[in-house]
Amino acid sequence: MKVLAASSLRDLLGGLEGECEREIDVDLEFSFGASSTLSRRIEAGGGCDVFLSADAQSLDRVLDQLDPETRHVFLANRLALVSGPASGEEAGRIDDPADLVECVGDIAIGGPTVPAGRYARRWLQGAGLLPRLEPRFQNARSARAALTMVAGGAVPFGFVYSSDARSTATVVLLWESG
Repeated sequence: MKVLAASSLRDLLGGLEGECEREIDVDLEFSFGASSTLSRRIEAGGGCDVFLSADAQSLDRVLDQLDPETRHVFLANRLALVSGPASGEEAGRIDDPADLVECVGDIAIGGPTVPAGRYARRWLQGAGLLPRLEPRFQNARSARAALTMVAGGAVPFGFVYSSDARSTATVVLLWESG
């Protein structure tokens, strides 16, 4: 069974793979990536048996190629701001994304077509922070790629999903959306 899944589901699905294969007696073939990229793959004819998207927009793009009766919301996540090894003392001064305005350094964020990137931009726009922070954005191809940029020290801060922030001890969770 071919399963296309959002990068942020890698840990969850990887941990369930063996159990699912035993329980339903099927071989699972996972392909992880940004939901927007996976939906483009489906549009281009790269079919799948299951599409686990991180957002409704990516799913809506391919709904005509899927059985609408099988569409279900099965998980939710929250936006998180993280810091990594490159953030130094500045991370200690951040309680809220507004504090980033006074900090130095770039910010990892999913690109404009990446669900986590769209969610972060929408939140920042609503908080009046987007115009001030956007020049410092380093766009990533997925929420997981943004996490890797922060964890690896390429940038001091990043917007990711809460589940991703909790998946590694290399980053510090500074803030979560409500």
